[in-house]
Amino acid sequence: MNAERSRRETPAEGTARRNERSRFRWRIDVSTVTEASWTIVGGVLLFSAVYFVLAWSNVGLIRGVSRPVSAATGGLVTPTLIIYLPLLVISIGVLFVWLGGLGFSDVGLEQRDLPLGILVTVIAWGLIQLAVVLSLLDAGEPIAVNRDWYTAGVLVSIGPLVGQLLGNALYEEVVMRGFLLVQLHKRARRIWGGSPGLALFAAVVGSQLIFASLHVPNRLARGADWNLIPLAILLPFLIGILLALVYYRTGNLFIAIGLHAFMNTPTLVVGPQGLGETYAVYLAIVVAVGWPWFHRVATRTGLTGTSEDESSVSE
Repeated sequence: MNAERSRRETPAEGTARRNERSRFRWRIDVSTVTEASWTIVGGVLLFSAVYFVLAWSNVGLIRGVSRPVSAATGGLVTPTLIIYLPLLVISIGVLFVWLGGLGFSDVGLEQRDLPLGILVTVIAWGLIQLAVVLSLLDAGEPIAVNRDWYTAGVLVSIGPLVGQLLGNALYEEVVMRGFLLVQLHKRARRIWGGSPGLALFAAVVGSQLIFASLHVPNRLARGADWNLIPLAILLPFLIGILLALVYYRTGNLFIAIGLHAFMNTPTLVVGPQGLGETYAVYLAIVVAVGWPWFHRVATRTGLTGTSEDESSVSE
């Protein structure tokens, strides 16, 4: 028998083989991210919490202010966009960059990731439309364009999605995944340096519990009873974990932003919006699980800025 093939694998070789197998596991290297002070972390969360309480306590006022702006833009600018734009400017421009000394890349906003993020978002939107059409055909339901597209107009129809992509989803992904998750992960690695999996688990769970808690003012403004709040924030918590995995698996925050937007507002051409939201969740799971294969395809077509060897990070 060939001596080379029959010899027993050394521990070092076994470790190398396991690392090679898991090299696509995570694509975020938190060691390269600037660490913000606890003051900045706490300030961002406190500002967000106060802002949301004030915003959702004055929904009527915000709608009144946004009405003329929405009318002037043909319905493209929505209250959601008006609520979140100031929040984004203050959080990113003032708290992160000016006071915190962070760069855009420290909160996941890498310019080189934008082309692939846009492409995946467009493909995802098309796949969601296709899945809904196939579901309706399978159920024997009629296929007809949703009335808003030709009664209210295209701008009114896509306005909510624009509000998500440039407002709600953008803010929540930058602050909760690009910033908070990574900052907690950096600190957790110092505590559980010998258990990287435990450090990542603690960071994901901790950051997404905070993310879910920030939805409490919204739920109360919609009339939810305090007794039902734990159940009401369970879904945001689970969705937050899924989007955190999407971000860490793809290394591209723009992909998480797009999928997040579709989970809230899929903007279907045909079919009920709720069905589109469900398929957006399924698609996020597929991306989180299958990204290594998708990335290899994107690399071969030149859509990624780095090779797989350069961009892969294993915990």
